[in-house]
Amino acid sequence: MDTTKYNQQMQKALLHLETEFSHLQLWRASSSLVEWIKVYVPAYDMTQNLRDLWNISIIDAQTIEIQPWDKWTVSHIEKWIRESWLWLNPLNHGEKILIKIPPMTQERRQDLTKIVSKMWEEAKISIRNIRQDAHK
Repeated sequence: MDTTKYNQQMQKALLHLETEFSHLQLWRASSSLVEWIKVYVPAYDMTQNLRDLWNISIIDAQTIEIQPWDKWTVSHIEKWIRESWLWLNPLNHGEKILIKIPPMTQERRQDLTKIVSKMWEEAKISIRNIRQDAHK
């Protein structure tokens, strides 16, 4: 029985879970928090990841700065960040966007706990299905 195929699938499932965890907003600014957000830009007529269209930098522990290569796309990125599930409030400064990471509150901790539990449950189900395939 060749188990390497199933081991690789399990590793992919764990890597996916790790990537999802890195997207979570904790109490520190991180480029991985927003770089995966997909933004539709009408001028390009396509949807791309934020990291492919703009320069993302960390100013301090609580602030993310996003500077677009094309200045006219600022309003698009602001809209997509505001509509993402991250509950962030971007500040549009004309040529760049600043995102202040709010301090962690009890309510936010409870929300994050629910999100982490859901992600963990999805990973467990995925691994369970891979194991069942391997046993067959």
